[in-house]
Amino acid sequence: MAGKEYRSFGVTHKGAKHEEDVPCQDASAHLTSRDAAIAIVADGHGSSRCFRSDIGSEKAVEIAQNAISAFVSNTPKLPSEMTPQFIDRRETLVSESKIILGGVVREIIDKWFAAVTKDEKEHPLKDDQRLEGIVQKYKDRYLNDEDYRCHVYGTTLMAAVMGENYWFGFQVGDGKCVVLYEDGSWELPIPWDDKCTFNTTTSICDDDSLSRFRYWFGFNNEKGTYTEYGYGVHGEGKDYVREIKSRPLAIFVGSDGVEDSYPRIDNDKYVINFYRNRVVSLVESGYDTFNEEIDGLAKRFADRESTDDVSIAGIIGDFTGKEAMIKAMKHDSEKHEAEIIYSEKRRDADEKKDAYETVRKRTEAVTANQRQLESRIASIEGEITALNAKKASFDSALIKGKSDVEASDCEMSKLQSKLHEFESEKVKSEQEKRTADARVIIADDEAKKAKKVSENAEKDSSKKSNTLRTKKEAYSKLFNELSKTNSSVQPNANQTVSIQVVKTFLGSSPEERIVKLRNEIKRLETELPNLQAQVVATQQNAEAKKREFSTLRQQSVDAQQRTRQVDAEIKRIEQELRTVKIQNRNQRDVVIQLQDEIAATDRNISSKQAEVSKLQAEYETLKEQTKKQTDTLAQIKAAWEKAEAEAVALNATIQNSHCEGDTM
Repeated sequence: MAGKEYRSFGVTHKGAKHEEDVPCQDASAHLTSRDAAIAIVADGHGSSRCFRSDIGSEKAVEIAQNAISAFVSNTPKLPSEMTPQFIDRRETLVSESKIILGGVVREIIDKWFAAVTKDEKEHPLKDDQRLEGIVQKYKDRYLNDEDYRCHVYGTTLMAAVMGENYWFGFQVGDGKCVVLYEDGSWELPIPWDDKCTFNTTTSICDDDSLSRFRYWFGFNNEKGTYTEYGYGVHGEGKDYVREIKSRPLAIFVGSDGVEDSYPRIDNDKYVINFYRNRVVSLVESGYDTFNEEIDGLAKRFADRESTDDVSIAGIIGDFTGKEAMIKAMKHDSEKHEAEIIYSEKRRDADEKKDAYETVRKRTEAVTANQRQLESRIASIEGEITALNAKKASFDSALIKGKSDVEASDCEMSKLQSKLHEFESEKVKSEQEKRTADARVIIADDEAKKAKKVSENAEKDSSKKSNTLRTKKEAYSKLFNELSKTNSSVQPNANQTVSIQVVKTFLGSSPEERIVKLRNEIKRLETELPNLQAQVVATQQNAEAKKREFSTLRQQSVDAQQRTRQVDAEIKRIEQELRTVKIQNRNQRDVVIQLQDEIAATDRNISSKQAEVSKLQAEYETLKEQTKKQTDTLAQIKAAWEKAEAEAVALNATIQNSHCEGDTM
C-alpha cells in the first residue's frame, strides 16, 4: 500500500519582503494514508488588490486535500500485474484520465468559490479597511460586481498524489513540480503554462481557471513498465504520452519562492539540484535531519534569497538499496556544482569578452569621435580663415564705400552750392527782367508820348506854316489891292484866305488890316523857326525814347533769355544732384550692408571660435578617454584571456570527471 512505501512532508514560511501586518500568503498541506500520499502547495497572489489571498490559499489547500482524499479513497485499486480485465480498465482510465482529474479539479474550484463567497458575505469587503488602498477601478468593481469579489482571494494551486499503482498531479499558476524516478532520472512532468511569466500568473479565481489547469497522470502499464500522460493548456501543444521504465520515487512541489531563489538561466537545473541534494541528505542523514534541513532552507529562501513566501511539500519513497543511485546523484550534484562554477566561469569569461568587445567598440567609437572632432576642428578653422578673408574683403570694400560716400557727399555739396548760385542768379535775372519790363513799359509810354508830342509839334508847325503862307498870300493880295485902289476891300467867298484870317481882318480898315497882317506875319515868322526847332527837338526826343524803348526791350529779352539759361542750368544741376543723391544713397546702403556683413561675419567668427574652443575641450577629454579606454581595454583583455583559460581548464576537468563517472 502507498502508506507503507511513501511519506509526505510540507513547510511554509513568510517572505521577508512582506510588511509585518501582511500575513503569509502561502499555504501547504501533506497527507499519507493507506491509499495514497498527497502533497499540496498554494501561493496567494501578492497584488495589493488580492489582500485576502492568505485566506484563499488556505481554503484552496484544505479543499484540495479533502477532494483528493475522497477521490483516492473511491478509486478502484489497479493491479500490480496485467490481467485481461485490467486491460479494458486501463484503456478506459487512459482515455478518461483528463476527464476524471478534471472532475476532481472542477469540484475543488466549485467548493473554493463557494467557500470564499461565504467568507466575503460573513466579512463584507465594503467593511474591509484594506479596500481603500487599491486602485479605484478595482475598488469600484469589488463593490459593484459580486462575482468579481472572489479575486480578492486569488491563489495558485499545485498538488501531487502517489497511489499504489498510479500517480498524478495538477496545477494552475506558477511554481514547479519536480519528480525523481526510481531509475535516478529527474523530470518536471506537469506542462508549463506560457501565461505564467515574471509577475503574471494564472489563478484559481480566473473565470477560465478550469481550462488553465494542467495535468500529469501515470500508472503501471505492465510488469516493469509504466505510462505517463501530460495535459497542458489547450492550444499550447504541450500534451504528451511516454513509456517509462520506472515510477516516481520522490515528488516535490514548491511555490515560486523556491525557483526565484535561483538564477533564471537554467533555473530548472538549479531547482532539480536543490531537491537532489535534499534526497542525498535524506539518505545520508535520515528523515528527521531532512525535515529540519528543508525547513531551514525554505526559511533561508524566504528571509534572504527570493524574500517571497516559500512553500515546499513532497512525497518521499523508500530508498533502501539505492546506494548506487545516491552515489550517482552525489556525482550529478558535484557535477552540477562544477557546471555551475563552470557556467559562472563561462559567463564571467563571456561577460569579460563582451565587456572587452564593448570597451573595444567604445574605444573605436571614442577614437572615431576623436578623429571626427579633429576633422571638425580643422574644418571650422578653415571656415574661420575663410571668414577672416571674407571680412578683410568686406573691410576693403567698406573703406572704398566710405570713400565713395565722402566723394559723393563732396560732389553733392558742390552741386548744391552751384544750385544755390544759379538759384540766386535766377532770382537776380528774374528781378532784372521785372525791372526791365517795368522800364520797357515806362519807356514805351514815354516813347508814345514823345511821338505824340512830336506829331503834335509837326502838326502845329505845319499849321502855323500854312497859316503864315496863307497870311502872306492874303497880305500880298490885300496890299496889291490897296495899292491899286487904296480902298477898303472886303474878302469875298472866292478868296482863299482862311476863315480865321477873314475873321481877323473883318471890321478893320485896309490899312489897319495890312498893319495887323504884317505884324501877324512877323510874329509867325518869328515863332515858326522856334516851332520847327521844337519839332526837331520833339522828333529827336521821340527817336531817343524809341531807341531807349528798344534798348530796354532788348534788355528784357536778354534777361528772359538769361533766366531760361539759368533755369536750364538749375534743372541740369538738380538732375545731376538727384543722380548723385541716388548714387550716394546706394553707396550708403552698400556701406551699411558691408557693416552688417562685417558684424555678421564677426559673430560667425566668434561662434566658430567658441565652437572650436568647445570642440578642443571635448577633443582633450576624448584624448583622455581614449587613453583610459585603451588602458582599460588592455586590462579587460587580460582578464578575459585569464577567465577564458580558467573556464577551458575547468571544462576539461568536468569532462574528465564525466568520463570517470561513466566508468563507475
